[in-house]
Amino acid sequence: MIKRVKNIPFSILLLVSFVAVALGFAAKGCMNYGKEISARENGSLTTRQMAVQDFVLDGMREKNGQWQTTDGDPKMMVNVSGMFTGISFTADYLVYPGDIILYYFTQPGEGFSPQKRLYVSQDRDNPQLYHCNMPATYVVDIRLDPTTLAGNMIDFDSVIINPPHSMSDYLAVTPYHLMMWVVYSLLLAAILRFVQELFTKSFE
Repeated sequence: MIKRVKNIPFSILLLVSFVAVALGFAAKGCMNYGKEISARENGSLTTRQMAVQDFVLDGMREKNGQWQTTDGDPKMMVNVSGMFTGISFTADYLVYPGDIILYYFTQPGEGFSPQKRLYVSQDRDNPQLYHCNMPATYVVDIRLDPTTLAGNMIDFDSVIINPPHSMSDYLAVTPYHLMMWVVYSLLLAAILRFVQELFTKSFE
């Protein structure tokens, strides 16, 4: 048995690590989906439709039925005080918006944190639809930065707070997930290699 353990090649350890991390991500996605379903059933999570005017705006003004950004850091802020799973909205931009970012705050008066930042993605099938999602989390306030450009014109539809998500939304693989999959798999493979060497040396 010791010889068999010693002869396991690193490629096998790496393959096992990739599979284990993938299963871990899938299990986490399933648990997060179940958490959302449970929150909707007990009434702590509800879907809300909001107009742009319902937000506290900074660096934006209404112009000819659209919204014009007046600086390079426009903000749309609103208090939600409840369970939060993300947003979706339909919009036409005059100029490519750059990064669209959503910040969320779990405590009153809390400062900005990169750990509480979501990047809003453009839908592949509908380029006018933008969305982001996260596991159901209690949130006090959210802030949406709809573009990084001053003078951009945005034709907004309503903003949906907590749009319903499917299981596939939680299992979808993003470039960030792929990167973390590789990083975690390499780290786990290195740990398995260390344990393998430690185990075999202890019996020599």
